[in-house]
Amino acid sequence: MGKFADQSQVGQWLREQSPEGVVALRKLLREFVSWVWKEADARRLLHSDQREVFFDDTQLEVSGKQFEGASVNYNGDLALSWQTLWVGPFLCDSHVGSPKDVSDQLLPMLERNRALWQGMGAHFYADSGSSEGVYLDAIAAEGWHYAVSYNKWTGPLERTAQELPSNAWQPDGQSHHAFLRHQPEGRGAAQKFAVSRRRDGLFDRYGFIACDESQSDAALTGQRHRLKGE
Repeated sequence: MGKFADQSQVGQWLREQSPEGVVALRKLLREFVSWVWKEADARRLLHSDQREVFFDDTQLEVSGKQFEGASVNYNGDLALSWQTLWVGPFLCDSHVGSPKDVSDQLLPMLERNRALWQGMGAHFYADSGSSEGVYLDAIAAEGWHYAVSYNKWTGPLERTAQELPSNAWQPDGQSHHAFLRHQPEGRGAAQKFAVSRRRDGLFDRYGFIACDESQSDAALTGQRHRLKGE
């Protein structure tokens, strides 16, 4: 392309949009993503024969007084929250708003975009911002494989991990991993967790991922980097 719209042109276009226009744009985006999935070579889009679905929040730091909905976020910065849903390599939905609950758009996005994965093998990923019980309930209800980082409210999980017998732990490079069950507040059923344990000086350090019931040692190997990053 020879030229792109500059920030003034983009700003003018955004200010002219109505709620109805936003709904229509989302619909058009879903139709485009659905068309690409039908037309493209599946080998270019699938990972381990599954669609990957990813939800995330990006904090957009702003300055000035002309940012509607901006507020001080968990890091102490004035920011907006940009929540996005991706299916494979495609951004299929997004929402810009206040950074109070960084996953408050997860449920509406799942509802709007379900046709993009329903009835097909899919694996859902999200970080700890989506680990509250109400979100884990909704994620599990989709019937897909999932892995959600869990680094909040870890006290009960750490105590349970410390009580696991030695034969429950499997070696995993320089760490060990195991599985345990715990029912977080707001979750309708006991949740399966993958736990990573590694020595940090004189103490053990733990990392947790909320996962679906089909997760096994083999499945966990592919997620090892996520556990070590938390």
